[in-house]
Amino acid sequence: MRRDPPGSLAPDGGQWSLDGLAPPVLPVPLLPARFTPLAVRDGIVARTAVIDRLLAANRAPVVTIVAPPGYGKTTVFAQWAARDRRPFAWLSVDHRGNDPVVLLSYLAVALGQVVPVGPTVFGALLAPHRPQREAVLAGLAGAVAAAPRPFVLILDDAHLLTDPEGLDAVRTLLAHLPPGSQLAVAGRREPSLGLPRLRGEGRVFDLGVDDLRLDAAGAQELLVAAGLWRLPEEELADLQARTEGWPIGLYFAALARRGGAAPPRDAAFAGDDRLLADYIRTEFLDQLPADRLRFLTRTSVLDELSGPLCDEMLQRTGSAAELEDIEASNLLLVPLDRQRHWYRYHHLFQALLRHELERTEPHAVPALALRASRWCEAHDLLDAAVHYAQVAGDAGRVSEILGRGGLRLLALGRLTALGTWLAWLSQHGDAPPGLAVIGAWVSINAGLPAEAERWADRAQRGDPLVQQPDGSPLEGWSRTVRAVLSGDAEQMGRDAGRALELLAPTSQWRGLAAGCLGAAEYLTGHFDIADRRLADAVEVGVRVGALNAVAAALAFRALIALRHDRSDEAGALLDCWRTACAFPGCRTTPTGSPPPSASSAGTRAGRSG
Repeated sequence: MRRDPPGSLAPDGGQWSLDGLAPPVLPVPLLPARFTPLAVRDGIVARTAVIDRLLAANRAPVVTIVAPPGYGKTTVFAQWAARDRRPFAWLSVDHRGNDPVVLLSYLAVALGQVVPVGPTVFGALLAPHRPQREAVLAGLAGAVAAAPRPFVLILDDAHLLTDPEGLDAVRTLLAHLPPGSQLAVAGRREPSLGLPRLRGEGRVFDLGVDDLRLDAAGAQELLVAAGLWRLPEEELADLQARTEGWPIGLYFAALARRGGAAPPRDAAFAGDDRLLADYIRTEFLDQLPADRLRFLTRTSVLDELSGPLCDEMLQRTGSAAELEDIEASNLLLVPLDRQRHWYRYHHLFQALLRHELERTEPHAVPALALRASRWCEAHDLLDAAVHYAQVAGDAGRVSEILGRGGLRLLALGRLTALGTWLAWLSQHGDAPPGLAVIGAWVSINAGLPAEAERWADRAQRGDPLVQQPDGSPLEGWSRTVRAVLSGDAEQMGRDAGRALELLAPTSQWRGLAAGCLGAAEYLTGHFDIADRRLADAVEVGVRVGALNAVAAALAFRALIALRHDRSDEAGALLDCWRTACAFPGCRTTPTGSPPPSASSAGTRAGRSG
């Protein structure tokens, strides 16, 4: 059976563990919900025939289930995992999976449940810039290829995965699957994983709407499980025909019928049909007590629900008990962990509740979302904090979150997420000057010099003396980025030198400024001076955890060594670059002192020059 995953801090502030082992520290807090399949419990129809087909298709490397909401895609995978003898790694994708750092962190932990994932993989995730992400993917591909026994990797809601780097990562893992192992994806649309070619080779097993419809016997089983007596054969056939075997449509009909209503007779239900929404509102939601309906609609703002989060958002107590009671009364609230701490609504039901909230309380969403954002930031769930601030349409709140957490996100390699959030901020508000410096650095790394210049100009319009979160004045930050952008070596040196005078001793920008100072000497032909400057940059970068600056300084120093025909020294520097940067041993340790590997190697090679 699957074990609970290791990971970092859970959303409720507790920690996960795996057989008593300490969890790895990762760049993003991981939600246990993403590794947890839907519990196979009473009230869910057994999809025996479909599961038998899945068990018989174990030679196909890829399994797909593509269908609209409410057809039981997740349920089928959960029942398959319960019957198959192979171990299953489960990952439910959401929009945050389009950040490569987030996706690789989740994939590493998910795969770690079924194959040995080496510590170097988790080490590389400590500062997952592009070279480290490539190392992580290589390590995961190797672990998959060397799996001790066949396994299944499930990606639920895979249609949400659209980022090219993330899709390429999944394709890479698929290419390394050993015989007998499978990648299983479920979603509303087929993800771009190159499946048409594999399908043409007979290597894909597909399930769709026609496979997931409930026949009359399945419909009867669902209705009985929902608390209804068995319907007469003619009435059952009529209901099954009008819902077209759509499981969630049948379930809503059962809930309404249990309350004394009958389903409409003028049309069939459909996944995006207005008829269904009107029917659920009038025959199900309107029958609920007012306080229960208010709880449901207001909490529909949340993608994941917990008692403490709901209490904070609704300014009340007792939400945990309310969630337990709702979950026990129907199947529309899905538990996301075995302890029943976290839940989510059935996706279609959440959409209907949200529509109802906007119809009845159109002005409530911003205040609710802002409370959720504050709770998430206080519990170190920055992605969710930003998301709910965006739901509230509050650009100022997004700026505050990124202003407080931007430097840490840079150190953790969260450039994709920062770029996405800053782009949203540019459309909805104005970034403060300090955040504009971060925007410039993100744009530089994305290869967008014109955009980087715009951000840098915005930063320079601010008060140069305003103190930033690391204790440096704004001018120290903006001078650093200006040094990187400068096309003139002498100006680069002046900007970098001034930045080093201004930056706080522990500022992450010091490593980059020191590297620019050395690079300026290199570009003006002062190679011996440059070598000493760059050796200092390595030490500074290690001390403050500036991984990219360390990598660049080591590369320049290797070039200088080659220019002086010191090939052994150049090889040592490149070895140091690979070991200290591809796997971040060069990061500052928790005690604050640098590990000896990168700093001592860089210094030894440098002082000898």
